[in-house]
Amino acid sequence: MKPTTNISAPLLVLLICLSQPRVTHSLFGKYTVHIINQMGNNQVLHSHCWSKNDDLGTHDLEVNAEVNWSFREALFGTKFKCNMWWSGGHQEFYVFNSKDDTITNCCGTGAGGDCFWRIKEDGIYLYNGAKHKLVQKQKWIK
Repeated sequence: MKPTTNISAPLLVLLICLSQPRVTHSLFGKYTVHIINQMGNNQVLHSHCWSKNDDLGTHDLEVNAEVNWSFREALFGTKFKCNMWWSGGHQEFYVFNSKDDTITNCCGTGAGGDCFWRIKEDGIYLYNGAKHKLVQKQKWIK
């Protein structure tokens, strides 16, 4: 009879190790999401952002004000979604999704980085650092 290899025990040990904060801290980079109100005419931007595990609350941003938060990517992916509104419209979208290359390529890949969202009257823009330009990602729903 051939001996069988039981891979479930080593896999379990690996998953337990990766679930520990010290291990994931060294494996996954730190990201920071920045939401910046760049609307004119003293327009206040309201935002409410959250992930599966964290509710970041509601923020009222004056012109040129910013809200930001930092996190480390989870083993099986990380998503942060925001609902934003002002007198000219509203929109709900992912400001970070580790499974969406169009976002992570602008924020950094694997090693962490910064996601700069610039909120303007004509839409919502993500800064692409590699190309040194703003890319419109969302339009306002009126």
